[in-house]
Amino acid sequence: MKFSAAKFKKDRRYRRLLDNKHLEALDGREVIDEQIDYEVDSKEFYIYPVVPEW
Repeated sequence: MKFSAAKFKKDRRYRRLLDNKHLEALDGREVIDEQIDYEVDSKEFYIYPVVPEW
């Protein structure tokens, strides 16, 4: 499964939690065990859980 920034933005429950920099970094990334590890501005982040609707 891959993360979709467009689908995330449509989810009213969570859409304000991440800014555009984070969404750009996440868009198209592969979800592994409901988690995505990613980097923004040389800092490491992760998002968990990633729900299938995204």
